[in-house]
Amino acid sequence: MKILESLKYLLCLTSEADTDYLSKRFDMIAEMLFKNVAIRKGEDIFLFADVEFYFYNKHHKDIITHPRNCESMQWYVNDFGGIDLSFKSETKVERIVNEKMKLAIKPMLTDESYFGGILIRELHNAETGERLEGPWACAELFRSHDALGTINDYPVLIEYESAREIQDASPRLNLKRSNQKTEDKVKYLLSAYANKFTEGDIENLSEEFDKYHKSTYRYLVK
Repeated sequence: MKILESLKYLLCLTSEADTDYLSKRFDMIAEMLFKNVAIRKGEDIFLFADVEFYFYNKHHKDIITHPRNCESMQWYVNDFGGIDLSFKSETKVERIVNEKMKLAIKPMLTDESYFGGILIRELHNAETGERLEGPWACAELFRSHDALGTINDYPVLIEYESAREIQDASPRLNLKRSNQKTEDKVKYLLSAYANKFTEGDIENLSEEFDKYHKSTYRYLVK
């Protein structure tokens, strides 16, 4: 199986994947991204240097993950303006009309929901060594494109052998402010959903947040 086909397969997760399975899958994907895959935009090739993994399902309630509906290996603009390489993701949505007759479409959080992606935090230009540091800097690759739609203008994944080594995985960055209570962060995240959450739901998801806050889902090159 070719590299990009293998990557697309690895990015197909389900609502039944548990934490142990996901951790092993994240390790495999990270190694592939750093050693065998790059992003091409026009004549430039960018190597992955820093990524973070996010995935939510009923067995892995990493609630910081942004809900979405998409196929595996699609680019996704997250709520903070960064770019994710998405896992296959499915979550029901509900159409809500408020008292001012404005329509909102909100996701529903259920046991059937599964969604997530890989946040790109840093890229290196393979030829010049230029570094795009931080999610916003990486997202700049996706913000300006030829309106005539030339085929090489939009960023695409390519097979690229770089043979770089990966550091030991570490916890993700900036999941909440240092002075912010976990419960307040979780309530803010849950406000994006159409569900009505009980105090018990909030307490449970706050405990899950604290657990995954420490998970080593960030990968960097040496």
